[in-house]
Amino acid sequence: MNISRKAIFLAGILLFCLPGLLRAQVRQTREEYIDRYKHIAVEQMERYGIPASITMAQGILESDCGNSLLSLRSNNHFGIKCKSNWRGGKVYHDDDAKGECFRAYPSVEASYFDHAEFLDSQPRYDSLFAYASDDYRSWARGLKAAGYATAPDYAQRLVRIIEESQLYLLDRPDGERLYAQRYGLSRDPEEWFSSQSSLERPAETSAVDPDNYRVTINAHEGYNVYATNGVHYVLAKADDTFENIGRKFRISPRNLRRFNDLKDKKAQPLPGETVYIERKKKRWEGNAQHHICRDGETAYSIGQSYGIRTRSVEKLNRLKRGEMIFHKPNEFHNVFANGVVAPNLVVVAFVCPSPAMTYFEGKILKAGEDERELLARLVNEARDAFTTPLDDPGTVRMERASSSAFGSEQMIGMLLEQMLIRLVRRGAEPADSVKESSSVKKRSDNDLVRRVIAYMEENVAGNLTFSAVCRFSAQSATNLKTIFKAATGRGVMEYYRWLKIEQAKVLLREGNGNITQIADKLGYASVHYFSRYFKQATGMTPSEYTLSIQSK
Repeated sequence: MNISRKAIFLAGILLFCLPGLLRAQVRQTREEYIDRYKHIAVEQMERYGIPASITMAQGILESDCGNSLLSLRSNNHFGIKCKSNWRGGKVYHDDDAKGECFRAYPSVEASYFDHAEFLDSQPRYDSLFAYASDDYRSWARGLKAAGYATAPDYAQRLVRIIEESQLYLLDRPDGERLYAQRYGLSRDPEEWFSSQSSLERPAETSAVDPDNYRVTINAHEGYNVYATNGVHYVLAKADDTFENIGRKFRISPRNLRRFNDLKDKKAQPLPGETVYIERKKKRWEGNAQHHICRDGETAYSIGQSYGIRTRSVEKLNRLKRGEMIFHKPNEFHNVFANGVVAPNLVVVAFVCPSPAMTYFEGKILKAGEDERELLARLVNEARDAFTTPLDDPGTVRMERASSSAFGSEQMIGMLLEQMLIRLVRRGAEPADSVKESSSVKKRSDNDLVRRVIAYMEENVAGNLTFSAVCRFSAQSATNLKTIFKAATGRGVMEYYRWLKIEQAKVLLREGNGNITQIADKLGYASVHYFSRYFKQATGMTPSEYTLSIQSK
């Protein structure tokens, strides 16, 4: 009896200690997490165009490398909440509010698949797909701007993770091999990130009036007070908040955020970031007339550098959808996005000595449907005529393609001339008056959808991305999604996946290869993913579908 009690007591000790031991053993490091799931991120990049680096960084950040309570309870590695349209598993977890509903998954892999579908299907993320799949900085900023997370430094956290772990290697061709062969960074990641961030340093003084820029006025409550454009500001210290800065200067946190063009009620300044303590001005009062943009700058960051309201910067430099502007040779100009909506911009450089070109000076013209169609045809003709990528702004010389169609360069010139003639014929007609009838627009939209479907059918054996389809159609991501879904009832990539399944059915009925060969022929990464998507679409596995045909 005594022996039995001891045995029970020892067993109780072991059972009591075991959970702690297990927790210590299963906690994943960042490197272990990356090695375990990077292949899924790469597969989603190839299918949807979402940078693998972004997917991995979000997984690392949102799930604490798979160690967070939410990820352990529900396999939810991206913090996606249920919302009203979710029909899968659920788990309740404290986040922004107590007991919020989060999606639960049968596996981590399912969480990764749903993350890609979530970004692809939500309209507020449409603009992200206009960015290249290796442009992780734009994707990070776009995710924050679209409201994926409430943390004010969410984009910076993602970029920091990507660059610390060199996850950008995964975005390149043969990325998994490159990542496996990676070497240590030559510079400290924090130092590198700080040097690249245009938000944390003022604009170059060469573009700014030195007499009206960053003038030290006085000191107050431990802060140096500066002025630019006649507007006072301070530099945030470590662990600063708008609340404690407001107490020092007797300004409410609400007004401080308003002074700094921040709509997020929870936003807080970063160390060293400019914090204006009075309302910024609508225009620059110094001598400089322009600012040379650097990579990553936004209307907000420029406004903060110059003491100008973000909305005013945008109004001074904004072109609306469908508008055109002509610059004379050697005329200085620059282009930048507003940091919220991804631009879809077409730049055409040409030489035309005709006196009629004076008509375009100083005008912003609205392109009608006919002009947009001519421009789209021009771009597509150029893709066939030249091997030089059309999206490289540093291009100096275009290289002809040996396989280009007869007279392709002449066609480009003719299309351009037609567009210019149409614009001149319209005369002094203001941009706002150029409207298209509903019937014309419907016909144009239907033609666009037919061209896109034909393009997807031609590439059904490949791995088209949404950004590639946008480039082919010469449409913005949002516009293409809206038009395509209205015509077909399906999203663009949803339709593409349906085409693949329909082609798979044809191949299976005709006995044109085994399941593995068909999966490879249609561009699937593995027979496992082919079978998974086939069953989702048809309710049967490829094998079951083949048997059902044979039994008839």
